[in-house]
Amino acid sequence: MVRSLSCLVPVVLLAALLAMVPQFGRAADEWSLDLQPGRPPEDVWIAVERGFDKDILEATLDEWVDRGEAHTRKEAYAQLLRDRIYWGEADIDGDGTDEVLVWLGFPFWCGSAGCQTLILAKQQDAWSEVWELWLVQPRLSLCYARHGPDGYPMIWSSWEAVWWTGTQYDGLCYIACYGWGDPYKPAFDEADYSAAKLKARDELRQRRWCGAGSDG
Repeated sequence: MVRSLSCLVPVVLLAALLAMVPQFGRAADEWSLDLQPGRPPEDVWIAVERGFDKDILEATLDEWVDRGEAHTRKEAYAQLLRDRIYWGEADIDGDGTDEVLVWLGFPFWCGSAGCQTLILAKQQDAWSEVWELWLVQPRLSLCYARHGPDGYPMIWSSWEAVWWTGTQYDGLCYIACYGWGDPYKPAFDEADYSAAKLKARDELRQRRWCGAGSDG
């Protein structure tokens, strides 16, 4: 599922917005979700590769070879997997089994909103993409909460969130969705969204960052 890159926001604006978020006591069920460098397990990576645009990937590899950063496409691909892929695990649907997040730091997979970050779940013994979001950088850019808008787990970045509703994944861009003007300008027609989703947006705008504040 490919969503538009509507959540465009400069890094400087992100820092300013984070500074505006109220700082309260640390919540016991919230923490920073970090991603580690390198390729995820093979069965997960097979599912990721299925979604690649082969022409874009080959153009990326050829560019690396042309710049002298690798001698062959194979060598360039190995470097990309080592240096431009990050991944991590989190139980986003609350069923006791972790989903996998994969940050694709390939040049053609990134834009001003960051780089494509896939969420994959194991369904019927096979991994598949269930959602995506965009992160400027993979380290410490996500928060995890055991209880999101519908009482199930949630992950969120500085401007968008993804959670489990009890039957499916859902998400929204809740702040700075355009990268200019009023950061609170809605990124969607509010008439098309339920009162519950609008409430989730407003609560996310006030939520402390990863339980920031005192450790008490």
